[in-house]
Amino acid sequence: MLRSIDCRIEADSELDDLQAKFREKIKGRRFLFVLDDVWEESNPNWETLGKYLTKGEPGSKVLVTTRSTKVAEVSGGALRSEACTSIVEPYHLKGLSEEESWNLLVRKALPREVLRDPQVQEIGKQILEKCDGVPLAVSAIASVLADSKDPKTEWPSFLQKGLSSILKGEEDPIMSVLLLSFNHLPSYMKNCFIYCKLFPKGYEFDIKMLVQFWVIHKYIETEDEGFDCFKTLWGRSFFQEVVMDDLGNMSTCRMHDLMHDLVDSMGGEKIMRSSDSICLENISLTTCHLAITGDRNDGSREDYYGDHEPGNPCKVRTLICLKNLSNKELKQICRNFLRLRVLVIIEGSNSECNASSLDASLILSSVHKLKHLRYLGLGGSGGEKIPNSVATLVNMQVLKLVDFWRLKELPRDIKTLVNLKHLELDSEYVVLNHVPKGIGELKFLQTLSTFVVGKTVGAGLDELKGLNALSGKLTIEGLAHANTPREGVYVLKEKLYLQSLVLDWGRDCDRDVDGVTLLSTRDEGMLEMLWPHSNLKSLMIRGGGVYQGAKLPNWLSGLTSLVEFSLIDCKRFEYLPQLHQMFSLIKLTIQNCPLLKGISHDGDGGVYQGAKLPNWLSGLANLVEFSWIDCKRCEYLPQLHQMSSLKKLTIKKCPLLKDISHDGGSGVYQSAKLPSWLSGLANLVEFSLIDCKRCEYMPQLHQMSSLKKLTIQNCPLLKGISHDGYHGDYNSMENSATKEEDDNWPRFHCLSSLCIKGCPMLTRLPTFPTLEGELQLDNVSLAPFARTIKMKMRRGGVDYLEGYSYDDTNIHPLLPPPSASSSSALIHPLSNLTKLALSDMDDDLESLSHHDFKNCLISIQDLTIEQCGRGVKLPGSLCSSIYLIDIALFRCKMVEYLPPLHELPSLKMLTIADCPNLKGCWWKKQQGNNDESSYHDYYNFDPSMEEEEVVKEGEEATEEDWPHFLRLSYLSIRCCPKLTRIPLFPTLEGGLLLEKTSGQALVRTMKMKAVVVAAVPHHHVDSQQHSATTATTTTTSPSSSLRTALVAPLSKLKEMIIAGIDDLESLPEEGICNLTSLQEFVIWECPRLASLPPAMRHLTSLPSLRVNDCEKLTERCKEEDWPNISHIPYILLNYKELQNLGTEVFLFSSAIYYAIQSLLTKLSFFPPSCMDRRATMIEAARCYALPLL
Repeated sequence: MLRSIDCRIEADSELDDLQAKFREKIKGRRFLFVLDDVWEESNPNWETLGKYLTKGEPGSKVLVTTRSTKVAEVSGGALRSEACTSIVEPYHLKGLSEEESWNLLVRKALPREVLRDPQVQEIGKQILEKCDGVPLAVSAIASVLADSKDPKTEWPSFLQKGLSSILKGEEDPIMSVLLLSFNHLPSYMKNCFIYCKLFPKGYEFDIKMLVQFWVIHKYIETEDEGFDCFKTLWGRSFFQEVVMDDLGNMSTCRMHDLMHDLVDSMGGEKIMRSSDSICLENISLTTCHLAITGDRNDGSREDYYGDHEPGNPCKVRTLICLKNLSNKELKQICRNFLRLRVLVIIEGSNSECNASSLDASLILSSVHKLKHLRYLGLGGSGGEKIPNSVATLVNMQVLKLVDFWRLKELPRDIKTLVNLKHLELDSEYVVLNHVPKGIGELKFLQTLSTFVVGKTVGAGLDELKGLNALSGKLTIEGLAHANTPREGVYVLKEKLYLQSLVLDWGRDCDRDVDGVTLLSTRDEGMLEMLWPHSNLKSLMIRGGGVYQGAKLPNWLSGLTSLVEFSLIDCKRFEYLPQLHQMFSLIKLTIQNCPLLKGISHDGDGGVYQGAKLPNWLSGLANLVEFSWIDCKRCEYLPQLHQMSSLKKLTIKKCPLLKDISHDGGSGVYQSAKLPSWLSGLANLVEFSLIDCKRCEYMPQLHQMSSLKKLTIQNCPLLKGISHDGYHGDYNSMENSATKEEDDNWPRFHCLSSLCIKGCPMLTRLPTFPTLEGELQLDNVSLAPFARTIKMKMRRGGVDYLEGYSYDDTNIHPLLPPPSASSSSALIHPLSNLTKLALSDMDDDLESLSHHDFKNCLISIQDLTIEQCGRGVKLPGSLCSSIYLIDIALFRCKMVEYLPPLHELPSLKMLTIADCPNLKGCWWKKQQGNNDESSYHDYYNFDPSMEEEEVVKEGEEATEEDWPHFLRLSYLSIRCCPKLTRIPLFPTLEGGLLLEKTSGQALVRTMKMKAVVVAAVPHHHVDSQQHSATTATTTTTSPSSSLRTALVAPLSKLKEMIIAGIDDLESLPEEGICNLTSLQEFVIWECPRLASLPPAMRHLTSLPSLRVNDCEKLTERCKEEDWPNISHIPYILLNYKELQNLGTEVFLFSSAIYYAIQSLLTKLSFFPPSCMDRRATMIEAARCYALPLL
């Protein structure tokens, strides 16, 4: 349940931590939990769950689905007593009706010619009675009956012998029906299905990978047969939820839980799946296929696999690890699993497993020992080279490398892998220098994801000619280095199975700019020789800025099967040929073709010399996505209303674009009213208008009923969207705006995401009350935003909006009560918005209506404010949502005070940077346990009177008198020299960065004795509560009392960086003792910090300490304080000395490069404003550390 809320939760955490995090996640929230297919019958466990659920808001619900009546009874009774105010009796899901079951059977099993035969119908209905209306059972039986050649004679026999014998005496008739369907499979299909036992329930199968496994184990002969086998199993309901890729290929699928239960009952010990770590001594001698899908226990056991006895070798043929393994575990694989055919070590479906963290080089260096290996799939960082020893695995059929972002060279003797069928480099970051010579000799090669032409070494294009079995996607890079194939030699034309082709000329190539004419002829000739087969579905031509051709190849118009076409970075292209013959084209992208000035005319074959695109472009009736990017000479776009299927339209960096063609004439429409046909794009889901400097007017986008995502960026002259009744001058429209006009303002009806940047004149925009995802406003007027939040919307009316309803019993504590005119029927716009970013706003944020503002933004989770605000206060209404998790404040020069952020119960991350006048957060003095929120007083707070209301510097106050953040995990404060009044932060877990600010809050936090965290709900059961028998749907209510836990401050902090803290003289001894979880400790530019306390000796788990530009501290660490820190493995004193290659570099580790790189790359909580500095530091580390290794 916790992982469904936050996928970042680590599954190997302690139970107490998981319970605390679960209570924290649901506290103050109204939730719906769906517990699907539950088998837990333990009453105490359900009661424990019920106690956790009481932290939710009233109206929260839990839905339990189960195949067990006992589970329904137990769960209902337990949850009723612990957490629920209302119970819904179990709903017993009914099966299909007799008619529905018959229709399903007919569709899957009955030929039309026998459909009307009364005898067949009668027997069929008798068979269906045994299926009990379960759709999966009906489908399974139908798949068996579909093989009958004569239903009249075979169906009665099946009913009397096959079905009756299977169902006789069985407690679970549904499982028996599924087993019957399995028994009717051919033996090779049974093996294919049983092999799926290796994968956990709910796993998303890669269909191509699964078929490859079947072939390698010789369940089937060829992959074509394998895909046919899969289609048959899919048709018989053994698989479901098949997902197709963009080119119509089967990509992924899942298995129904009932089918997974069936496969789990098969295979015996021959196929094992472990949800926990497993030792070799526990593997049966009969086990052939092994999967490790569970979490290892902290990777601390050295002999994870142990060593097999020489006379009793391991017989495992398949080893699939869907969880990351330690380096020690990796080394054991090639020592003990010598008979492997399939080895896969790659991240599973859970997000916390990061493939890139696997050191795959440990496997690659010794994998040559696995002489029988046919499939190798690795994910992670494997170095720059694949060892040439891998080329000795002559049985290898599939080599799949995922996220090998540093890979530059393949094995030089790759031609010896004579059985290789698939070479998959599944990462956009692979930067191969070249492909080795001899790759053209691999005649069985079907997948070659990347072919790179090297500058001086490696294979040439001629080696592609013989690889006619290639299928799927092929990317050819470095064409600027390639020699033009001999005339008449078309290296791609015979590859009829190739579906997707990328032709990339490369980047940063040194080419003779003086020979542009020669290069143009050469590149155009090269492109002609790369003529693909007409079956090609996707083509991208990427010039990389070095392609010098001025036209597209003649063969382009012959690709009638093309679905996607992209033309990118071809800077000398002038004309685009007719594309209207590409009837199947779905996606068209033209990007960064600055000289493109015309497209071939419909009639005479000439070209338009102007900047207007021809109307035949709108004849691409199947086009779904159209992107026109960085075409600087384009002024006008054609009519698009005939593109009835268009869902995504992007217009970006077209600085001369003025308008869109009018309905009637051949000219362009110059008035403010845009053509009516634009509203006919009823299926448009996403529209982007970016960097169109001359664009002034936009169509009436609010009439596009399907529009969900709108992006408008860098259109400085854009004024707005036309309004019914106002088609004239925009200035007069703005001046005539009235309250009545605001009430009748047009609005987007289903828009969920809106981004507007760099449009200072844009004021006339429809309102956007339905936003649910993200709202970004950067350098734009606040008028549209203000107009939206002032909307009055009521239930039941024409303007009904799904949102938050306010009444006297449903107001969260951080919001002021609604006005007297409000009613429970009032719905506030933007009440479902979860992410808000405001930047570079000329308007004063405090000018917004406080009441309407606060009532709207009640679901915000992520808030970013950058370079905004003229007043000294940040509007508290912006950050009063109880769901706020992340707040970032950048470059707000005038702001002096923040709202009482410590009252936000969900706040996890806080970033403040470059706010020179910021003094701190405001809170009431000695507010104690007062239930009244400080937000109410902050709204009327007078900055001139702050000393009367807050704790003064000279007062006698302990650290416990200062408020503290409730859940804060990450805190970053930079360049805020006046910031002294900030709540304390004892709950930090991830990281702390303090730079050029006061150290007072840090010292106060470290001096705290204990902190109350993670309130645990305590419950009182009402003895008068109405009892009922069972329940599957429950409604929770909050508890009236709480238990609390005391935790040492900063005891879970992992990374701490303090830099430029001028007022920091010492670190509290008692605070240092609490930093037991610290993994990185960095101190920079703290001139008054003179020593590290003896308590540093208690930090026995601290792996790294960095001190830079702290003269006093550096000297102390070398002498008096050295005993306090000598136990730390990696100590770096004075980074500048290292940078300048000074003579006195203190580095107590041989891994100097690791030390610096570890410091720099782990600072994941740097705000965006720090990124330039961080990149400079990384480069310095590489330059100066590597020579010292």
